[in-house]
Amino acid sequence: MINTKEIFKDYKMPNLPALHWLVITTIFLLGVSFLLLGRIFEKQGILSQFLDLVGSFLVIAIPLEILREFFFEKISRESFVRQVSKLFDEKIDTEMMQTRKFGLSRIYDFLPIEKLFDDLLPGDTLWWLDTYCPGHKRWIENVKNAIQRDVIINMLVLDPSSPFCSLRAQEIGGLYTTDSYISELKLFIKDFEKCRDVLTSQNALGYLDIIIYNDLLGVPCYIVTRNEKPIYAYSSMFLTKSTGTGFPHFYWEQGPMCISLYQYVKEKYDKNKAAKNANDASNDFQTFKISNNDSLPRFNE
Repeated sequence: MINTKEIFKDYKMPNLPALHWLVITTIFLLGVSFLLLGRIFEKQGILSQFLDLVGSFLVIAIPLEILREFFFEKISRESFVRQVSKLFDEKIDTEMMQTRKFGLSRIYDFLPIEKLFDDLLPGDTLWWLDTYCPGHKRWIENVKNAIQRDVIINMLVLDPSSPFCSLRAQEIGGLYTTDSYISELKLFIKDFEKCRDVLTSQNALGYLDIIIYNDLLGVPCYIVTRNEKPIYAYSSMFLTKSTGTGFPHFYWEQGPMCISLYQYVKEKYDKNKAAKNANDASNDFQTFKISNNDSLPRFNE
């Protein structure tokens, strides 16, 4: 037979003062009132959600306080506050933010570019989609180190001949003119093509694939896949400031948005890579045809 006295011997029933009971009851009723108001203003969107949130918190938290006071007095107040805070955060997320639903983990003040490459494990693939990224000479060594660890980087970079270069330069404005934008973009491509060639000559375990695209920009994003599954991703937005690394970036963990970003980038990569391969094959054929034209035998009809 279970000895309940032994189980609860260290817990003692507190003698709650009348004022304590009054405060508890008042807060509980206040929570019920908020819930009722939430039903009244159900069609008011954010107001209804806010009333439901506060009401649910008060109604849930107060019974927990009563249980703690009566049966678990040994639990520290810090532990209780931590548990209630966690409950409150989850309630906020569920009712209003829905960050967990979509996999949003946090928002960085800037893209942690060195960390992006340094955190890659052997066998990982980084899918990179951007126009280009200023200041690349500062972190290009991080790219080399990642590829030498057997990491694959599929980099999609905007075509310097694309009309989007001029449009994007106009959006940013300031020191960015169409000429300066295209000049920096070409330098970015040139440096990474050189990086790719050096790594290839060194027989690096991984590789860098650079694909030029000339279609809609979408969003700048960087997705890490492991065993062909998206693990986490960073993304930003093309607004009136250069995204680069000094602009807010969302960090996504496994979830719907991470999958959507991966599908978007992979489809763009596959489409533009197929076009590149077709163009290379056509150029190779033309070169072969021209170089061998004079040596081909001629027959009289």
